[in-house]
Amino acid sequence: MKKILATLVLVLLALSSAAGGKQDAPSLKPVERDGKWGFADLAGKIVIPPQFDYAGGFSEALAPVLTGSAWGYIDESGKMVIPPQFAEVDLFAEGLAAVKTGGKWGFIDQTGKMVIPPQAMIQPYSAPLRFTEGLVPVTIGHRYGYMDKTGKVVIPPQFVVTAEGGAPAEFSRGVAEVEIPPTWGYIDQRGKMVIPYQFQEGRPFRDGLAPVAVKGKWGFIDKSAKMVIAPQYDEVEPFSQGLAAVLLGDKYGFIDMTGKLAVPPQFDQTERFSEGLARVRDNKEQKWGFIDRTGKLAIPYSFSNAGDFAEERAWVELDGHGGFIDPAGKVSFTVDKSVFFTSPRFVGGLAPAYSQGKWGYVDKAGKFVIQPRFDFARDFSGPTAVVRLGKRYGLVDRSGKLVAEMKPPAALGESADGLTQFTPDLQGNSWGFVDSSGKMVIAPRYVVPPVEGGMPPRFSQGLAAVYVKGKYGFIDRREKLVIAATFDEARSYGDGLAPVATGYRVAVIDKTGKVVKEVPAGKNPPRGD
Repeated sequence: MKKILATLVLVLLALSSAAGGKQDAPSLKPVERDGKWGFADLAGKIVIPPQFDYAGGFSEALAPVLTGSAWGYIDESGKMVIPPQFAEVDLFAEGLAAVKTGGKWGFIDQTGKMVIPPQAMIQPYSAPLRFTEGLVPVTIGHRYGYMDKTGKVVIPPQFVVTAEGGAPAEFSRGVAEVEIPPTWGYIDQRGKMVIPYQFQEGRPFRDGLAPVAVKGKWGFIDKSAKMVIAPQYDEVEPFSQGLAAVLLGDKYGFIDMTGKLAVPPQFDQTERFSEGLARVRDNKEQKWGFIDRTGKLAIPYSFSNAGDFAEERAWVELDGHGGFIDPAGKVSFTVDKSVFFTSPRFVGGLAPAYSQGKWGYVDKAGKFVIQPRFDFARDFSGPTAVVRLGKRYGLVDRSGKLVAEMKPPAALGESADGLTQFTPDLQGNSWGFVDSSGKMVIAPRYVVPPVEGGMPPRFSQGLAAVYVKGKYGFIDRREKLVIAATFDEARSYGDGLAPVATGYRVAVIDKTGKVVKEVPAGKNPPRGD
């Protein structure tokens, strides 16, 4: 079964995170004035007056604040929604936050209800104490395991953290790297060892490959544990668009997924490829430029800061001013200092932008075509984009009209094929879909599968893989089960095909459910979307 799971994961990139697992970028940041803490917007304007003894950042629309010796949580209006009562706290993630009371840690929901009672095995490390993909580390003695959101320990404590300042691994796309000295391996969300202990160090999987260290050098393995790129580099970065940055000595270059050196080491710093270009930095000049996939400097070192390309535009900073350039390096437009972008990119010709405390959308000429009024805004997908006003999620069209609003605590996830993921609460225990008008077209009755890489259902090419009574099937936009739930694993459609597995049989099916190709375990079938 390990080889089958590896084969399926390699069929396509893992699905993107939805609302339950993807944090909204905060629009407010904590600031200190004369010994008291409040919150300012991205332009530095005070929005919540300094009044607290300390404050943390916003996450899932709530921020921890200290009053005297007790912590509580405020919303983005400054209202105290969870009264100060805890000795220590952490940020919200997946609808829950870790809090300490009576000398022990537990978890509360966004109403302040204690959903996992305080207990000795819940202990913080150097990393945030939070749920990822439905699991959180718990500790007994010097060993850790994992607990689910019901408070049940689903993976008994058995792993250790040896690195100074280290922390237990968070799950990423269904697997986590774990250590029992002196070696590392990988487990799935059931605690099953899917890749045995054998590495000096391991890191999360991306694009089906994970960096591992052997005798002080880094290489890459696939999910069948095969060493596909031999350990030989001093440092490596994840793959993006088929290339990964590698360090040899003190210079970075790029390799392809076969391990072939595509760009010889010559750069002081590098970032990932996007739309065929990658950022590189000259440390002596302290400037960024862009190279193409051959390593040629396509855009000269000119910028004090730069972002990735998306829809032929990349954010850059030059002489204290920000703006966008095209792939030729020509400045598309400059941005006023009162306007901010977080990971700016264009989708369908529009990009979310922040000004004077609110989010709106600009076009490729830099003009606000949807004026800033939202507390958060996602990229457009088709005719609408997911936005948030206070605690209310909604959909806005390209004219800026709010076409739908959800009643809290309901949340919206990602949009595809004209349908947007919907969950009744931020914990994301059940999922359905709304259309571009906000009408519920599929009720939230589908769960996130408790299997490796399990994610909320997502439509692709008119069908969505859903988990029904322990098996995968496919529904259409009318929620008709057009392909029976008989598969142990399934992924989204791409080019009219979807990868599935039943027992030890891995195959690619068409939209009628007909097997068009058998795939031997460990081989790579065609990628989906």
